[in-house]
Amino acid sequence: MLPRSMTRAWIEERLDVIHPAHVAGFVTLMTELRRHFDGDLEALLVLACISARVKGEGWQASLLHGEQQQTRNTPTNALSISHCTGIPRESVRRRIRALEEKGWIERDSDGNWGPTLVAAKDLRPATEATIIYLKTILGAAVEAQRNRPD
Repeated sequence: MLPRSMTRAWIEERLDVIHPAHVAGFVTLMTELRRHFDGDLEALLVLACISARVKGEGWQASLLHGEQQQTRNTPTNALSISHCTGIPRESVRRRIRALEEKGWIERDSDGNWGPTLVAAKDLRPATEATIIYLKTILGAAVEAQRNRPD
């Protein structure tokens, strides 16, 4: 069982177990994501930034079952995404156009960008890879806790 409050010190004390699991899982996850984004990891960052600004519940229904979720998109434009990611604004605009052409993002009634169910469907293997990555990390943390209880 993991502690209620996982501090930096708690993680650092168990890094010998957690870090190798993270690296192995992260490489697998990034390889899968790179494949879905045709090697364009900046497009991945733009979509991730847009997705991070979606407020609401229903991610499980959307990502795992392709069901529409009730959300509210916080203000997102090329400049805010550029600030978030460090990608130049014009490059962000190009990525937004490409993501929109794929049907992976759309504007809501307020003009803010949000991910679509098409993205959830097309990126389902990447979602599976994310779940495996999280399982790997959390499993390593549980194992580290068993080997070194507080």
